[in-house]
Amino acid sequence: MNHNYYAQYDNVRIRPLKCEDIEALRIWRNKKDEARFLRDIGHISSEMQRKWFDEYQLDDTQIVFAIDEVNELNRIVGSMALYDIRDTQAEIGKIQIGDKEAHGRGIGRKSLVMGMKIGFECLNLNRIVGSVHRDNISARTNDLRIGFRIIGQHKSDRDGIEDELEIIRKDVLENNAYYDEIKIGEGGILI
Repeated sequence: MNHNYYAQYDNVRIRPLKCEDIEALRIWRNKKDEARFLRDIGHISSEMQRKWFDEYQLDDTQIVFAIDEVNELNRIVGSMALYDIRDTQAEIGKIQIGDKEAHGRGIGRKSLVMGMKIGFECLNLNRIVGSVHRDNISARTNDLRIGFRIIGQHKSDRDGIEDELEIIRKDVLENNAYYDEIKIGEGGILI
């Protein structure tokens, strides 16, 4: 799998995850309040994180993106992933904006739309699915705002209910005026 996709719009860039990024992700993931809606995997050591990163680089079923705020903060502020990539479908999520200074800037929403554009335009996906915990109001609001529709529900492994979501390319185009303004590319070259 090509792990070299980039996208940029406004103050947000998603880019390939680098080894030097994984310690920040590990620290954020270990904070219970930051990861309360993510799957509980317990405490992550530096060794565990490095092993995960090495295995990830060989994985053809997922692309993990670092999320950078590029106007004011000029640093990595979170991560997200396209995963379970099969044929013309993938799941999007595992999103975390761990840098508290980045909260409230629309970074999560923009990152999701950029990830979807890479999925639809570069990976030729027809459908992207996801899930969101009912209590995660900001994420749920963002997901519905960008065009996801609820197709079901399941019990969350974090207690409560998660909505199962889907989106097709047409839905992204109809719900995101800036979709065509997102620049995408490979290997650091935006087109």
